Amino acid sequence: CGQTCLSCTGVENRSDCQHVTTCSNDEVCFVQKHTTESGSVLYDLGCAYQQFCRHSVGGIFGRRSEGHHVSCTSCCNDTTTCNIGLKCENDHHGTGSTLPRECSDIQGQHPDGVYQIYPDGISAVSVFCDMHTENGKWTVIQRRLNGSVNFEQNWKTYKEGFGYPNGEYWLGNDIIHEITVHNRHELRIDMGDFDGLTKYAKYTLFSVGDETGEYELTVLGYTGNAGDSMAYHDGMLFSTFDRDNDKEVVNCAKVFHGGSTLPRECSDIQGQHPDGVYTIYPDGISPVSVFCDMHTENGKWTVIQIRLNGSVNFEQNWKTYKEGFGYPNGEYWLGNNVIHEITVHNRHELRIDMGDFDGLTKYAKYSVFSVGDEKSEYELTVLGYSGNAGDSFSYHDRKLFSTIDHNKDNSTCTHSYHGGWWYGSCHSANLNGRYLSGTSPYGQGINWQAWHGYLYSLKSVKMMIRTLH
Repeated sequence: CGQTCLSCTGVENRSDCQHVTTCSNDEVCFVQKHTTESGSVLYDLGCAYQQFCRHSVGGIFGRRSEGHHVSCTSCCNDTTTCNIGLKCENDHHGTGSTLPRECSDIQGQHPDGVYQIYPDGISAVSVFCDMHTENGKWTVIQRRLNGSVNFEQNWKTYKEGFGYPNGEYWLGNDIIHEITVHNRHELRIDMGDFDGLTKYAKYTLFSVGDETGEYELTVLGYTGNAGDSMAYHDGMLFSTFDRDNDKEVVNCAKVFHGGSTLPRECSDIQGQHPDGVYTIYPDGISPVSVFCDMHTENGKWTVIQIRLNGSVNFEQNWKTYKEGFGYPNGEYWLGNNVIHEITVHNRHELRIDMGDFDGLTKYAKYSVFSVGDEKSEYELTVLGYSGNAGDSFSYHDRKLFSTIDHNKDNSTCTHSYHGGWWYGSCHSANLNGRYLSGTSPYGQGINWQAWHGYLYSLKSVKMMIRTLH
Protein backbone atom coordinates (compact mmCIF):
# COMPACT_ATOMS: atom_id res chain seq x y z
CA CYS A 1 0.00 0.00 0.00
CA GLY A 2 1.04 3.64 -0.40
CA GLN A 3 1.78 6.64 1.77
CA THR A 4 -0.38 7.57 4.77
CA CYS A 5 -1.66 11.16 4.67
CA LEU A 6 -3.97 13.48 6.53
CA SER A 7 -7.17 13.87 4.51
CA CYS A 8 -9.65 16.70 5.09
CA THR A 9 -11.58 19.21 2.99
CA GLY A 10 -12.23 22.84 3.84
CA VAL A 11 -10.63 23.10 7.31
CA GLU A 12 -9.64 26.51 8.70
CA ASN A 13 -6.46 25.20 10.33
CA ARG A 14 -4.41 22.22 9.22
CA SER A 15 -4.08 21.21 12.87
CA ASP A 16 -7.85 20.64 12.91
CA CYS A 17 -7.49 17.75 10.46
CA GLN A 18 -7.57 14.41 12.31
CA HIS A 19 -8.61 12.04 9.52
CA VAL A 20 -5.91 9.75 8.07
CA THR A 21 -6.11 7.93 4.74
CA THR A 22 -3.88 5.51 2.82
CA CYS A 23 -2.96 6.60 -0.69
CA SER A 24 -2.34 4.52 -3.79
CA ASN A 25 1.25 3.52 -4.57
CA ASP A 26 1.61 6.30 -7.15
CA GLU A 27 0.21 9.06 -4.93
CA VAL A 28 1.80 11.47 -2.43
CA CYS A 29 0.48 13.74 0.33
CA PHE A 30 -0.62 17.28 -0.49
CA VAL A 31 -1.90 20.43 1.12
CA GLN A 32 -3.77 23.15 -0.74
CA LYS A 33 -4.69 26.63 0.47
CA HIS A 34 -7.61 28.43 -1.16
CA THR A 35 -9.86 31.42 -0.62
CA THR A 36 -13.63 31.08 -1.10
CA GLU A 37 -15.90 33.64 -2.71
CA SER A 38 -16.95 34.76 0.78
CA GLY A 39 -13.30 35.45 1.66
CA SER A 40 -12.67 32.50 3.96
CA VAL A 41 -9.20 30.93 3.85
CA LEU A 42 -9.46 27.13 3.94
CA TYR A 43 -7.17 24.13 3.50
CA ASP A 44 -7.57 20.80 1.73
CA LEU A 45 -5.32 17.86 2.60
CA GLY A 46 -5.13 14.40 1.08
CA CYS A 47 -3.57 12.26 -1.67
CA ALA A 48 -2.57 13.37 -5.16
CA TYR A 49 -0.69 11.92 -8.14
CA GLN A 50 3.03 12.74 -8.14
CA GLN A 51 3.13 13.80 -11.79
CA PHE A 52 0.60 16.56 -11.19
CA CYS A 53 2.25 17.89 -8.06
CA ARG A 54 5.42 18.54 -10.06
CA HIS A 55 3.73 20.85 -12.57
CA SER A 56 3.33 23.67 -9.96
CA VAL A 57 0.55 25.27 -11.98
CA GLY A 58 -2.94 25.58 -10.57
CA GLY A 59 -4.48 23.59 -7.75
CA ILE A 60 -4.83 19.87 -7.26
CA PHE A 61 -8.61 20.19 -6.95
CA GLY A 62 -8.94 23.22 -9.14
CA ARG A 63 -12.65 24.08 -9.38
CA ARG A 64 -15.39 23.95 -6.81
CA SER A 65 -19.10 24.54 -7.35
CA GLU A 66 -19.03 27.63 -5.10
CA GLY A 67 -15.89 29.04 -6.78
CA HIS A 68 -12.50 29.68 -5.13
CA HIS A 69 -9.03 31.08 -5.65
CA VAL A 70 -6.17 28.65 -5.13
CA SER A 71 -3.30 30.34 -3.27
CA CYS A 72 -0.83 27.49 -3.21
CA THR A 73 -0.31 23.75 -3.37
CA SER A 74 2.52 21.66 -1.94
CA CYS A 75 3.26 17.92 -1.91
CA CYS A 76 5.48 15.59 0.10
CA ASN A 77 6.31 11.89 0.37
CA ASP A 78 9.10 11.63 2.95
CA THR A 79 7.33 10.65 6.18
CA THR A 80 3.97 9.36 7.37
CA THR A 81 1.33 12.16 7.44
CA CYS A 82 4.01 14.52 6.19
CA ASN A 83 1.39 17.04 5.06
CA ILE A 84 0.62 17.98 8.68
CA GLY A 85 3.51 20.44 8.72
CA LEU A 86 3.94 20.96 4.99
CA LYS A 87 4.59 24.58 4.05
CA CYS A 88 2.37 26.08 1.37
CA GLU A 89 4.40 28.94 -0.11
CA ASN A 90 4.19 28.82 -3.92
CA ASP A 91 1.42 31.19 -4.99
CA HIS A 92 -0.21 30.05 -8.23
CA HIS A 93 -2.69 32.92 -8.66
CA GLY A 94 -4.99 30.61 -10.56
CA THR A 95 -7.97 28.32 -10.30
CA GLY A 96 -7.17 25.67 -12.92
CA SER A 97 -6.58 22.10 -11.81
CA THR A 98 -3.51 20.30 -13.17
CA LEU A 99 -5.38 17.01 -13.00
CA PRO A 100 -6.25 15.91 -16.56
CA ARG A 101 -9.83 16.81 -17.47
CA GLU A 102 -9.67 14.63 -20.57
CA CYS A 103 -7.23 12.38 -22.40
CA SER A 104 -5.71 15.31 -24.34
CA ASP A 105 -4.44 16.70 -21.00
CA ILE A 106 -2.34 13.62 -20.26
CA GLN A 107 1.31 14.54 -20.83
CA GLY A 108 3.82 12.39 -22.66
CA GLN A 109 3.52 9.35 -24.91
CA HIS A 110 1.34 6.51 -23.67
CA PRO A 111 -0.37 3.40 -25.11
CA ASP A 112 -4.12 3.01 -25.61
CA GLY A 113 -5.81 2.06 -22.38
CA VAL A 114 -7.91 3.01 -19.39
CA TYR A 115 -6.84 6.21 -17.63
CA GLN A 116 -8.19 8.40 -14.85
CA ILE A 117 -9.44 11.85 -15.80
CA TYR A 118 -11.06 14.60 -13.74
CA PRO A 119 -13.66 16.32 -15.97
CA ASP A 120 -14.87 18.63 -13.20
CA GLY A 121 -11.35 19.07 -11.80
CA ILE A 122 -12.26 17.09 -8.70
CA SER A 123 -13.87 13.70 -9.26
CA ALA A 124 -11.94 10.84 -10.83
CA VAL A 125 -13.51 9.05 -13.83
CA SER A 126 -12.12 5.98 -15.58
CA VAL A 127 -12.10 6.38 -19.34
CA PHE A 128 -10.56 4.70 -22.38
CA CYS A 129 -8.00 6.91 -24.12
CA ASP A 130 -7.13 6.30 -27.78
CA MET A 131 -3.48 7.30 -27.87
CA HIS A 132 -2.60 6.32 -31.45
CA THR A 133 -5.31 7.35 -33.92
CA GLU A 134 -4.42 10.56 -35.76
CA ASN A 135 -1.81 11.66 -33.15
CA GLY A 136 -3.88 10.23 -30.30
CA LYS A 137 -5.10 11.84 -27.06
CA TRP A 138 -8.77 11.07 -27.87
CA THR A 139 -11.25 10.66 -24.99
CA VAL A 140 -13.55 7.76 -25.93
CA ILE A 141 -17.11 8.70 -24.96
CA GLN A 142 -18.82 5.63 -26.44
CA ARG A 143 -17.71 2.22 -27.66
CA ARG A 144 -19.59 -0.76 -29.10
CA LEU A 145 -17.76 -4.03 -29.72
CA ASN A 146 -19.79 -7.19 -29.21
CA GLY A 147 -23.21 -6.50 -27.70
CA SER A 148 -22.09 -7.33 -24.16
CA VAL A 149 -23.66 -4.13 -22.77
CA ASN A 150 -27.31 -3.16 -23.21
CA PHE A 151 -27.57 0.41 -24.51
CA GLU A 152 -31.34 0.71 -24.09
CA GLN A 153 -31.10 2.51 -20.76
CA ASN A 154 -33.11 5.18 -18.96
CA TRP A 155 -32.38 8.90 -18.58
CA LYS A 156 -30.57 8.56 -15.23
CA THR A 157 -28.30 5.81 -16.52
CA TYR A 158 -27.33 7.76 -19.65
CA LYS A 159 -26.76 10.81 -17.45
CA GLU A 160 -24.34 8.97 -15.15
CA GLY A 161 -22.80 6.60 -17.71
CA PHE A 162 -22.69 2.80 -17.87
CA GLY A 163 -20.63 -0.13 -19.07
CA TYR A 164 -16.91 -0.75 -18.73
CA PRO A 165 -14.15 1.53 -20.14
CA ASN A 166 -12.04 -1.46 -21.15
CA GLY A 167 -15.03 -2.85 -23.08
CA GLU A 168 -18.37 -1.39 -24.14
CA TYR A 169 -19.58 1.78 -22.44
CA TRP A 170 -21.20 5.21 -22.53
CA LEU A 171 -19.16 7.80 -20.65
CA GLY A 172 -22.17 9.70 -19.30
CA ASN A 173 -23.96 12.83 -20.50
CA ASP A 174 -22.92 14.89 -17.48
CA ILE A 175 -19.28 14.01 -18.05
CA ILE A 176 -19.44 14.64 -21.81
CA HIS A 177 -20.96 18.04 -21.09
CA GLU A 178 -18.33 18.83 -18.45
CA ILE A 179 -15.55 18.04 -20.93
CA THR A 180 -16.96 19.81 -23.97
CA VAL A 181 -18.13 22.97 -22.16
CA HIS A 182 -14.46 23.95 -21.81
CA ASN A 183 -12.61 24.85 -25.02
CA ARG A 184 -13.53 23.77 -28.52
CA HIS A 185 -13.70 20.05 -29.24
CA GLU A 186 -13.64 17.84 -32.30
CA LEU A 187 -15.36 14.48 -32.66
CA ARG A 188 -14.16 11.39 -34.50
CA ILE A 189 -16.35 8.30 -35.03
CA ASP A 190 -14.68 5.07 -36.16
CA MET A 191 -16.94 2.31 -37.51
CA GLY A 192 -16.50 -1.27 -38.70
CA ASP A 193 -18.77 -3.77 -40.41
CA PHE A 194 -18.92 -7.56 -40.23
CA ASP A 195 -16.84 -7.88 -43.41
CA GLY A 196 -13.88 -6.21 -41.75
CA LEU A 197 -14.29 -2.88 -43.55
CA THR A 198 -13.80 0.35 -41.61
CA LYS A 199 -14.88 3.96 -42.11
CA TYR A 200 -14.68 7.15 -40.10
CA ALA A 201 -16.51 10.44 -39.72
CA LYS A 202 -14.95 13.53 -38.17
CA TYR A 203 -16.54 16.79 -37.03
CA THR A 204 -14.62 19.98 -36.28
CA LEU A 205 -17.14 21.19 -33.70
CA PHE A 206 -18.75 19.02 -31.03
CA SER A 207 -20.33 19.82 -27.69
CA VAL A 208 -23.15 18.60 -25.44
CA GLY A 209 -25.23 20.98 -23.30
CA ASP A 210 -26.13 20.46 -19.67
CA GLU A 211 -29.12 18.55 -18.28
CA THR A 212 -31.18 21.74 -18.00
CA GLY A 213 -30.87 22.05 -21.77
CA GLU A 214 -31.70 18.34 -22.25
CA TYR A 215 -28.08 17.70 -23.30
CA GLU A 216 -28.55 19.57 -26.57
CA LEU A 217 -26.09 18.45 -29.25
CA THR A 218 -23.83 20.69 -31.33
CA VAL A 219 -22.07 18.86 -34.16
CA LEU A 220 -20.76 20.56 -37.31
CA GLY A 221 -17.97 20.44 -39.89
CA TYR A 222 -17.96 16.93 -41.35
CA THR A 223 -14.96 15.28 -43.01
CA GLY A 224 -14.19 11.59 -43.48
CA ASN A 225 -15.11 8.63 -45.70
CA ALA A 226 -18.25 7.25 -43.97
CA GLY A 227 -20.61 9.95 -45.18
CA ASP A 228 -22.28 12.51 -42.97
CA SER A 229 -25.04 10.98 -40.85
CA MET A 230 -24.47 13.01 -37.69
CA ALA A 231 -24.98 16.63 -38.79
CA TYR A 232 -28.72 15.93 -39.07
CA HIS A 233 -28.76 15.63 -35.28
CA ASP A 234 -27.21 19.07 -34.69
CA GLY A 235 -29.37 21.09 -32.30
CA MET A 236 -31.39 18.08 -31.18
CA LEU A 237 -32.11 17.14 -27.57
CA PHE A 238 -31.21 13.83 -25.97
CA SER A 239 -33.99 11.24 -25.57
CA THR A 240 -34.37 7.96 -23.74
CA PHE A 241 -37.30 5.57 -23.53
CA ASP A 242 -38.47 7.26 -20.31
CA ARG A 243 -37.82 10.86 -21.40
CA ASP A 244 -38.98 11.77 -24.90
CA ASN A 245 -37.36 14.91 -26.35
CA ASP A 246 -37.45 14.05 -30.06
CA LYS A 247 -39.51 15.79 -32.73
CA GLU A 248 -41.67 12.81 -33.66
CA VAL A 249 -45.15 11.92 -32.38
CA VAL A 250 -43.78 8.55 -31.29
CA ASN A 251 -40.88 8.12 -28.87
CA CYS A 252 -37.93 7.38 -31.16
CA ALA A 253 -35.90 5.99 -28.27
CA LYS A 254 -38.62 3.38 -27.72
CA VAL A 255 -39.09 2.59 -31.41
CA PHE A 256 -35.39 2.25 -32.15
CA HIS A 257 -34.42 0.89 -28.74
CA GLY A 258 -31.43 3.01 -27.93
CA GLY A 259 -29.35 0.80 -30.19
CA SER A 260 -29.62 -2.35 -28.10
CA THR A 261 -27.71 -5.31 -29.56
CA LEU A 262 -29.25 -7.93 -27.29
CA PRO A 263 -31.28 -10.46 -29.32
CA ARG A 264 -34.95 -9.49 -29.36
CA GLU A 265 -35.96 -12.78 -30.91
CA CYS A 266 -34.37 -15.99 -32.15
CA SER A 267 -33.69 -14.52 -35.60
CA ASP A 268 -31.28 -12.05 -33.92
CA ILE A 269 -29.06 -14.82 -32.54
CA GLN A 270 -25.87 -14.89 -34.60
CA GLY A 271 -24.22 -18.06 -35.87
CA GLN A 272 -25.33 -21.66 -36.18
CA HIS A 273 -26.90 -23.26 -33.13
CA PRO A 274 -29.03 -26.32 -32.26
CA ASP A 275 -32.70 -26.21 -31.30
CA GLY A 276 -33.13 -25.31 -27.67
CA VAL A 277 -34.01 -22.80 -24.99
CA TYR A 278 -32.36 -19.40 -25.41
CA THR A 279 -32.63 -16.02 -23.70
CA ILE A 280 -34.03 -13.15 -25.75
CA TYR A 281 -34.82 -9.52 -24.85
CA PRO A 282 -38.02 -8.52 -26.68
CA ASP A 283 -38.12 -5.05 -25.12
CA GLY A 284 -34.34 -4.67 -25.27
CA ILE A 285 -34.05 -4.91 -21.49
CA SER A 286 -35.84 -7.81 -19.82
CA PRO A 287 -34.67 -11.39 -20.44
CA VAL A 288 -37.21 -13.99 -21.57
CA SER A 289 -36.56 -17.72 -21.95
CA VAL A 290 -37.87 -19.05 -25.25
CA PHE A 291 -37.55 -22.13 -27.43
CA CYS A 292 -35.75 -21.43 -30.70
CA ASP A 293 -36.27 -23.72 -33.69
CA MET A 294 -32.90 -23.51 -35.42
CA HIS A 295 -33.35 -26.11 -38.16
CA THR A 296 -36.77 -25.81 -39.84
CA GLU A 297 -36.55 -23.95 -43.15
CA ASN A 298 -33.18 -22.31 -42.31
CA GLY A 299 -34.10 -21.92 -38.65
CA LYS A 300 -34.06 -18.86 -36.36
CA TRP A 301 -37.77 -19.27 -35.48
CA THR A 302 -39.10 -17.94 -32.16
CA VAL A 303 -41.61 -20.48 -30.86
CA ILE A 304 -44.60 -18.64 -29.38
CA GLN A 305 -46.73 -21.71 -28.65
CA ILE A 306 -46.14 -25.45 -28.45
CA ARG A 307 -48.45 -28.37 -27.60
CA LEU A 308 -46.95 -31.83 -27.14
CA ASN A 309 -48.64 -34.00 -24.52
CA GLY A 310 -51.27 -32.09 -22.56
CA SER A 311 -48.99 -31.46 -19.58
CA VAL A 312 -49.96 -27.78 -19.44
CA ASN A 313 -53.53 -26.50 -19.09
CA PHE A 314 -54.26 -23.88 -21.79
CA GLU A 315 -57.62 -22.78 -20.34
CA GLN A 316 -56.19 -19.73 -18.58
CA ASN A 317 -57.34 -16.20 -17.73
CA TRP A 318 -56.47 -12.89 -19.39
CA LYS A 319 -53.55 -12.06 -17.08
CA THR A 320 -51.94 -15.46 -17.56
CA TYR A 321 -52.18 -15.26 -21.36
CA LYS A 322 -50.85 -11.73 -21.17
CA GLU A 323 -47.75 -12.77 -19.21
CA GLY A 324 -47.27 -16.26 -20.65
CA PHE A 325 -47.24 -19.68 -19.00
CA GLY A 326 -45.78 -23.15 -19.24
CA TYR A 327 -42.18 -24.19 -19.86
CA PRO A 328 -40.09 -23.30 -22.93
CA ASN A 329 -38.51 -26.76 -22.96
CA GLY A 330 -41.99 -28.31 -22.97
CA GLU A 331 -45.50 -26.91 -23.52
CA TYR A 332 -46.02 -23.15 -23.26
CA TRP A 333 -47.56 -19.91 -24.44
CA LEU A 334 -44.95 -17.17 -24.78
CA GLY A 335 -47.25 -14.36 -23.63
CA ASN A 336 -49.31 -11.81 -25.54
CA ASN A 337 -47.20 -8.89 -24.34
CA VAL A 338 -44.00 -10.55 -25.53
CA ILE A 339 -45.53 -11.60 -28.86
CA HIS A 340 -46.68 -8.02 -29.40
CA GLU A 341 -43.27 -6.61 -28.46
CA ILE A 342 -41.57 -8.87 -31.01
CA THR A 343 -44.01 -8.40 -33.89
CA VAL A 344 -44.45 -4.63 -33.55
CA HIS A 345 -40.93 -4.23 -34.95
CA ASN A 346 -40.29 -5.25 -38.55
CA ARG A 347 -42.43 -7.59 -40.61
CA HIS A 348 -42.87 -11.14 -39.35
CA GLU A 349 -43.94 -14.44 -40.83
CA LEU A 350 -45.69 -17.25 -38.98
CA ARG A 351 -45.26 -20.98 -39.44
CA ILE A 352 -47.51 -23.56 -37.77
CA ASP A 353 -46.35 -27.19 -37.70
CA MET A 354 -48.98 -29.80 -36.84
CA GLY A 355 -48.97 -33.55 -36.23
CA ASP A 356 -51.75 -36.12 -35.76
CA PHE A 357 -51.87 -39.39 -33.83
CA ASP A 358 -51.07 -41.40 -36.99
CA GLY A 359 -47.68 -39.75 -37.35
CA LEU A 360 -48.69 -37.48 -40.24
CA THR A 361 -47.51 -33.86 -40.28
CA LYS A 362 -48.69 -30.73 -42.06
CA TYR A 363 -47.80 -27.07 -41.96
CA ALA A 364 -49.36 -23.70 -42.63
CA LYS A 365 -47.35 -20.57 -43.27
CA TYR A 366 -48.40 -16.90 -43.31
CA SER A 367 -46.29 -14.11 -44.77
CA VAL A 368 -47.74 -11.44 -42.47
CA PHE A 369 -48.27 -11.91 -38.74
CA SER A 370 -48.51 -9.45 -35.88
CA VAL A 371 -50.31 -9.00 -32.58
CA GLY A 372 -51.45 -5.60 -31.29
CA ASP A 373 -50.94 -4.31 -27.76
CA GLU A 374 -53.25 -4.85 -24.81
CA LYS A 375 -55.20 -1.65 -25.53
CA SER A 376 -56.18 -3.15 -28.88
CA GLU A 377 -57.18 -6.40 -27.14
CA TYR A 378 -54.16 -8.04 -28.82
CA GLU A 379 -55.77 -7.71 -32.24
CA LEU A 380 -54.47 -10.31 -34.73
CA THR A 381 -53.10 -9.65 -38.18
CA VAL A 382 -52.50 -12.80 -40.23
CA LEU A 383 -52.34 -12.91 -44.04
CA GLY A 384 -50.65 -14.64 -46.95
CA TYR A 385 -51.25 -18.38 -46.53
CA SER A 386 -49.08 -21.08 -48.06
CA GLY A 387 -48.44 -24.69 -47.02
CA ASN A 388 -50.13 -28.11 -47.17
CA ALA A 389 -52.46 -28.07 -44.13
CA GLY A 390 -55.09 -25.85 -45.70
CA ASP A 391 -55.91 -22.33 -44.53
CA SER A 392 -57.80 -22.30 -41.24
CA PHE A 393 -56.21 -19.20 -39.71
CA SER A 394 -57.03 -16.38 -42.15
CA TYR A 395 -60.58 -16.40 -40.79
CA HIS A 396 -59.16 -15.06 -37.51
CA ASP A 397 -57.52 -12.01 -39.10
CA ARG A 398 -58.55 -8.78 -37.29
CA LYS A 399 -60.12 -10.75 -34.44
CA LEU A 400 -59.52 -9.74 -30.82
CA PHE A 401 -58.12 -12.02 -28.15
CA SER A 402 -60.55 -13.60 -25.66
CA THR A 403 -60.17 -15.64 -22.50
CA ILE A 404 -62.59 -17.20 -20.02
CA ASP A 405 -62.65 -13.94 -17.99
CA HIS A 406 -62.26 -11.46 -20.86
CA ASN A 407 -64.72 -12.14 -23.66
CA LYS A 408 -64.28 -10.05 -26.82
CA ASP A 409 -66.00 -12.36 -29.28
CA ASN A 410 -69.55 -11.40 -28.23
CA SER A 411 -70.44 -15.04 -27.71
CA THR A 412 -69.62 -17.98 -25.46
CA CYS A 413 -66.71 -19.25 -27.58
CA THR A 414 -64.10 -19.17 -24.82
CA HIS A 415 -66.31 -21.21 -22.48
CA SER A 416 -67.48 -23.59 -25.19
CA TYR A 417 -64.07 -24.25 -26.73
CA HIS A 418 -61.85 -23.98 -23.63
CA GLY A 419 -58.95 -21.80 -24.77
CA GLY A 420 -57.61 -18.28 -24.98
CA TRP A 421 -57.78 -17.39 -28.68
CA TRP A 422 -58.74 -14.93 -31.38
CA TYR A 423 -62.32 -16.12 -31.58
CA GLY A 424 -64.90 -14.77 -33.98
CA SER A 425 -68.06 -16.81 -34.05
CA CYS A 426 -66.31 -19.03 -33.20
CA HIS A 427 -63.27 -20.57 -34.94
CA SER A 428 -61.82 -22.53 -37.82
CA ALA A 429 -58.60 -23.10 -35.85
CA ASN A 430 -58.47 -23.68 -32.09
CA LEU A 431 -54.82 -24.36 -31.34
CA ASN A 432 -55.14 -23.46 -27.65
CA GLY A 433 -58.10 -25.79 -27.11
CA ARG A 434 -58.23 -28.86 -24.86
CA TYR A 435 -55.59 -31.55 -25.34
CA LEU A 436 -57.48 -34.73 -26.30
CA SER A 437 -56.50 -38.11 -27.70
CA GLY A 438 -57.63 -37.75 -31.28
CA THR A 439 -61.39 -37.77 -31.01
CA SER A 440 -62.80 -34.40 -30.04
CA PRO A 441 -66.23 -33.10 -29.03
CA TYR A 442 -67.19 -30.58 -31.68
CA GLY A 443 -64.61 -27.77 -31.78
CA GLN A 444 -63.24 -28.32 -28.29
CA GLY A 445 -59.86 -29.86 -29.04
CA ILE A 446 -56.74 -28.66 -30.84
CA ASN A 447 -58.60 -28.24 -34.11
CA TRP A 448 -57.46 -27.27 -37.61
CA GLN A 449 -60.66 -27.42 -39.59
CA ALA A 450 -59.03 -27.53 -43.04
CA TRP A 451 -57.10 -30.69 -42.22
CA HIS A 452 -58.99 -32.86 -39.69
CA GLY A 453 -62.18 -30.87 -39.13
CA TYR A 454 -63.84 -30.06 -35.82
CA LEU A 455 -64.12 -33.61 -34.44
CA TYR A 456 -60.40 -34.39 -34.29
CA SER A 457 -57.86 -33.02 -31.84
CA LEU A 458 -54.25 -32.87 -33.05
CA LYS A 459 -51.40 -34.55 -31.19
CA SER A 460 -48.91 -31.72 -31.58
CA VAL A 461 -48.74 -28.15 -32.79
CA LYS A 462 -46.01 -25.54 -32.83
CA MET A 463 -46.53 -21.87 -33.69
CA MET A 464 -43.36 -19.93 -34.48
CA ILE A 465 -42.45 -16.53 -35.90
CA ARG A 466 -39.47 -15.02 -37.67
CA THR A 467 -38.46 -11.62 -39.04
CA LEU A 468 -39.19 -11.51 -42.75
CA HIS A 469 -36.26 -9.90 -44.55
